[in-house]
Amino acid sequence: MIGIQYGENYLTEEELNKIWLELDLVDNMLLPPNQCGAEEGKKNGLGFFADEYIATSLIPTIFSIKDKVEHTGRTTVLVNYYTDGGFYRSHKDDSIKTLTVFLSKDPASFTGGDFKFVEQDFTLPFKNNSYVLFSGHLQHEVTTVKMTGSSGRHSLTYFFY
Repeated sequence: MIGIQYGENYLTEEELNKIWLELDLVDNMLLPPNQCGAEEGKKNGLGFFADEYIATSLIPTIFSIKDKVEHTGRTTVLVNYYTDGGFYRSHKDDSIKTLTVFLSKDPASFTGGDFKFVEQDFTLPFKNNSYVLFSGHLQHEVTTVKMTGSSGRHSLTYFFY
């Protein structure tokens, strides 16, 4: 698909272990949608936007993942967490390109949470430790999460400006 790159097993075991420690650290900082940049009614999930200063000191491993993408401009990172009923309705990003990494401690704990490109009618089913890199102007959404266990859907989203 033009403008879309997808891959699996994006992070090493060592990176994943460090990232889960950092996610545990910021869990209490996750905010409702209207406090983390989402348009009213577009998102049902929690998020934490970290600027470069906060990201490099508080979540250095999470922030360093941006270096896997060739880009010389500014980058911000958004940590997302979706539980039962969580979604992100169709939207476009303000970024030149966006990288989203999909994570779950127990992927069998939910269904849904798939990543859909609306105009292309193309859906990437949720798969732990996979990623999608795409042009920010592409219309996309996250389908509704339905919990079957206790662990929800995380994503790390990097906006490249």
